[in-house]
Amino acid sequence: MKGVFSLFWGILFSFNVSFAGAIVVPVDPADATAHIKDETAAKNANALAVIAQNKNAINRAARNRGVDPVLVAASIAAEHALNYDIYDRMQNLMGEQLSRSANIWAQTNVDHPEKNLSLLIEDPSYADCFSRSDSYNKWFCVVQKWNNRDFSLSFKAEKRFFLDFTTNFFDPNAHSDIGLSFGIGQMSPVRALMMDDRVGSQAINFERHHDVTVVFQKILDPNTVPYFIAATNKYAMSVYASKGYDISQNPGIVATLYNLGNEWYYLGRTSRAGRLPETNDFGKWVNKHIDEIRAAIR
Repeated sequence: MKGVFSLFWGILFSFNVSFAGAIVVPVDPADATAHIKDETAAKNANALAVIAQNKNAINRAARNRGVDPVLVAASIAAEHALNYDIYDRMQNLMGEQLSRSANIWAQTNVDHPEKNLSLLIEDPSYADCFSRSDSYNKWFCVVQKWNNRDFSLSFKAEKRFFLDFTTNFFDPNAHSDIGLSFGIGQMSPVRALMMDDRVGSQAINFERHHDVTVVFQKILDPNTVPYFIAATNKYAMSVYASKGYDISQNPGIVATLYNLGNEWYYLGRTSRAGRLPETNDFGKWVNKHIDEIRAAIR
């Protein structure tokens, strides 16, 4: 896995966004009738209600970032239909408490310096990461270096690549599963940092202010998190376009990548297999309900 991530660094630095000449990835007709685990009429109705209630913020952020609003809405709706439960509601409440209390973070940083992200980014051994020109490369580098800080961690399973880092630095009081993802879009704090230079005036600017509470504030606020979702999806579309896949017309693929994260890893798997990108259950749900999603944000 380490080799896979290293392979992508050269691509990341030379990357140039262009959909010209890319193969348009069609929506699989089978998605419209797919049986999706955990799908219920009640959850679907709630998911559509969430995006309807936040349609102004979704439309505003999507257009500001140059993304079709349905792609932002679809990512939010799928999370609520298939991946949002009572534990997430509890997590959000604890996140809100932490975002309002700088004292909690300050005391935690004193008691547990290994959880102090400000100290980490000031560590000279991470200087090469923060010399990168964009937020994605900076934070990808930081997470990779932190994961590989000793040999025993150098072969982490892909799925835990961002998870362990997030849990360590965004769970100051060790509250259950807090530190994973938050808000109406179930946004990861690390993903938000990786998108920071792509969200315009909503930026966190953590490197300047060293304030972790702002990360929570941005992703918990339904008026600001759509900017991070739009930036995430636009970036994923650009990543896939760099290898000749135009996924912009397939909301299910975009939602799949939003759900999975780590788009470069999944692009590598798809490209090496010589196949078109495929939807997971999140993506299938989106394509199955795309007309309802569009209607909800009009």
